[in-house]
Amino acid sequence: NLAGATISTGTLSITGVYTHTNGILTTNDSLILIATDSITYGQIAGTGGGDISGAVTAQYIIPKSSGGKWRSISSPFTGNTISDLEDDIRINYGSPNYTYSNVWLLNEVEGGSSARGAWQNVTSGSKSMDSVGFSIYLWSENLSTNAILDLTGTYTKGNFTTASLSRTGAVSDTSGWHLLRNPWPSNYNHTGTINNLQSNTMDVYEGNSVRDWNGVTGS
Repeated sequence: NLAGATISTGTLSITGVYTHTNGILTTNDSLILIATDSITYGQIAGTGGGDISGAVTAQYIIPKSSGGKWRSISSPFTGNTISDLEDDIRINYGSPNYTYSNVWLLNEVEGGSSARGAWQNVTSGSKSMDSVGFSIYLWSENLSTNAILDLTGTYTKGNFTTASLSRTGAVSDTSGWHLLRNPWPSNYNHTGTINNLQSNTMDVYEGNSVRDWNGVTGS
């Protein structure tokens, strides 16, 4: 816990959970949330009555033992593009030949009106990561050692509303599959409602398997 403060020299590295209670923390772009393994990483657990000014960097580790597979990847900040991952992993875009593209996003509208989602290859590193989740394939050569992904951007304080979801049928219909990001560098807590979600369940894709997340309303 900290009140108003400024990182004036060096960096402030967080491996635990950081809560900013009051005042303004001025990062000077030098606040780093450190990952120590694939499930242990620095987090910001809300800012209480305080705020954060300046960019924050977050790390995420993908262990080499996990092998090559598709992974869901997003940014916990605003202001990132997919090219910000190019210094950490190899990315092939879908232009001019999508056959070897390894970064895709979910287009909820297939053919403009179908209720089925369709994967769409990303053709440029300029694609914004704001409000969007991506599926990225990591080849084995990306994991000759543990892959450390780091993203630097603007921390989102407080509540967050996703961008409007594309309709898959009637104008009022936003049902269908959507790939959404977690906009915070902390655990995700869904407190809203999801229309047309049967039995209040959500499927979470984890590499080679899908896990059901039950009770997403208010969980």
